[in-house]
Amino acid sequence: MSIVRASLKGLQASSPIADVPDAPSIGTVTDLGNGTSVSVAYTASITGGTATSFTAISTPGSFTGTGSSPITVNGLTSGTQYTFKVYATNSTGNSNQSNSSSPITPIVPATQFEYLIVAGGGGSSRGGSGGGGAGGLRYGTATATMGATYSIQIGSGGAGTTSGNNENSAPGGNGTQSYITGTGLSVYTTGGGGAGGRNATANADDESGRAGGSGGGGLLRGTGGAGNDGGYNPVEGYAGGSGSTSTTCGGGGGGAGSVGQNIQSTTVAGNGGIGSSTYSTWGIATSSGQNVSGTYYFAGGGGGSSHNGNTAGTGGAGGGGNGGNNGFNSPQQELEALILAAVQAEEEQQMVVIDLQDKTEVLV
Repeated sequence: MSIVRASLKGLQASSPIADVPDAPSIGTVTDLGNGTSVSVAYTASITGGTATSFTAISTPGSFTGTGSSPITVNGLTSGTQYTFKVYATNSTGNSNQSNSSSPITPIVPATQFEYLIVAGGGGSSRGGSGGGGAGGLRYGTATATMGATYSIQIGSGGAGTTSGNNENSAPGGNGTQSYITGTGLSVYTTGGGGAGGRNATANADDESGRAGGSGGGGLLRGTGGAGNDGGYNPVEGYAGGSGSTSTTCGGGGGGAGSVGQNIQSTTVAGNGGIGSSTYSTWGIATSSGQNVSGTYYFAGGGGGSSHNGNTAGTGGAGGGGNGGNNGFNSPQQELEALILAAVQAEEEQQMVVIDLQDKTEVLV
């Protein structure tokens, strides 16, 4: 029997190999509120090898994030349910994965906002005219999606006319509607104001104010146009006032707060209906609307015009134009549309005023 002897001379001891880390313990997963990111909390194990990094991984999708607790994982899809695991890493390798987290579904948050919309007011005509009706006014609350783009139409005032003779002048135009629409949002719209009735010896119907958000005033045989043309509740505006066959003074255009006034006498035209002061706080916050002794009005009706030196009506508080005299500078309710949106974002409220020349705007 032979004996083999080996010498250890010249052998050197190598560095010890580190243990693989033990699996971390999973914690709470929190939606970060943007629909695409969550934070994943964990607790490192106190046994096993020392970890140098930690990784969270999703199911489905295998989206990952690294770092100390909590780990942020990005790139997720809003509305999809996920679970997460965490593992530790050192120079030797990766630990086993932790248990799965409770499921979570990241969602893009919905933002509540308030809107106040006013459409363009109605125009008037040469040779005596009823006052133009104010653009319809609507207020409410809606839900918008953060990051989405919303289209806004700003209604314009109806054109006044100077063509034709005093007895058969061309009619003025109605104002155009305003609206907001976009992703997940119903169309919120309001109607343009009705034009005032014109001097038309051959057609009594043309002497009546036009229907609209608020109605135009009538002239001579004409009656005031109906308001709230969209049939909304609460109403968007009121009817115009009526004229009289005994005078060429016109009735006032309707406003968002009241009907237009009928002619006051054979020598005095009707005043425009006042606008709404219900939303005075909007005016205070945004310096918009018409300030009357500290109260802000929106969407006043135009005053009726007069002829042959009679007295024209005054515009209603909230932007209504005064009536003209002698058949010129007849009242045109040139109330451009105004859209305000108060966006409530968590604990901070922002007031957004849309410029009257803009056609689209990102609200959120």
